[in-house]
Amino acid sequence: MTNRTLKPYKPPQRGFFNFRTGAVTSAKEALIIAGVSRLEEERTAHSVILRWTVGCDWLGAVLNWSSRACCVAQRDPAQWCVLGIDGEAGILRGVDLEEESVGAQSLYAVASAASGLHAVGAGGQHFVSQDGASWKPYDTTRPGKGPMLEAVTAIDDDEVYAVGAEGSVVLASRGRSTLIETPTNVVLAGVC
Repeated sequence: MTNRTLKPYKPPQRGFFNFRTGAVTSAKEALIIAGVSRLEEERTAHSVILRWTVGCDWLGAVLNWSSRACCVAQRDPAQWCVLGIDGEAGILRGVDLEEESVGAQSLYAVASAASGLHAVGAGGQHFVSQDGASWKPYDTTRPGKGPMLEAVTAIDDDEVYAVGAEGSVVLASRGRSTLIETPTNVVLAGVC
């Protein structure tokens, strides 16, 4: 596990940052994940995490991994989960970022449910974590089997949907994943 602290950071500039994703806890607070388009000038790794709060300066930290997704893990006090495409995860509590390896490859989306976080990706991978630090396969009977999953949403703890390649829709409920037949074979890239 690696720990970092967000520090004052320059405001995002047009043409310098490539915004990838974000999460909002309220009209007064947001988290933005960005790539840096001028890596040689910035001399950073692949991503920057930026936190904005009304009335405060921007806070940020450079990530040594390429980020893909983030979500609000908890609203009060605010916590965010940041997901990297090569199996990295980070939990931001206040200004402290704890980084951990999920132990997977090519993760593309993360969502929060009352009991924890759900991350999905290539090969039908679906991981779950109660604290953002330790991750395990959601359904141990189907580890990494299935089409690529691009997006995930949690209605509640027993109703988590993931969508992806080949028109796939997966319902995760009570520790089991079920592939739902759909009338399409296109990539489904979002679910809400």
